[in-house]
Amino acid sequence: MEAVDPVDGHRPLVVKLQEVLCVKEPRVVSNDGCVQWSGKVLQLEEVPGRVRPRVVEVWSSAGSGTVQAIRSAAVVWSWQELASRPRKAVVPRLQSVQGPAHRPTEKMRRQIGDLFNRRDARPVERLLKKG
Repeated sequence: MEAVDPVDGHRPLVVKLQEVLCVKEPRVVSNDGCVQWSGKVLQLEEVPGRVRPRVVEVWSSAGSGTVQAIRSAAVVWSWQELASRPRKAVVPRLQSVQGPAHRPTEKMRRQIGDLFNRRDARPVERLLKKG
């Protein structure tokens, strides 16, 4: 069968098929810059002058499941896969000069318990009457 018009009616493809035919999943970025995806830990790389987003989209190929891109709005983030999530640095706590924190005595516990007795409508007035 002959074409009615001899001019080719096909248009060039203006989109990348890899970007159209992929799975896009939203993920939350943790405080250490990591995203969990498919059992993997992906850490976003720091970029000076750019604020790390709270939510990103992980783009993965539909067939193989490999990560193609991590995006937030129009920004494409670079990342690296980690073997495990980075551990938090242990910050030593400052010790008080006066020693450990004061613990209430048994007498103090009884007074506090008596003060907030649920059957009494006005615990403050009751405390003032005792003194």
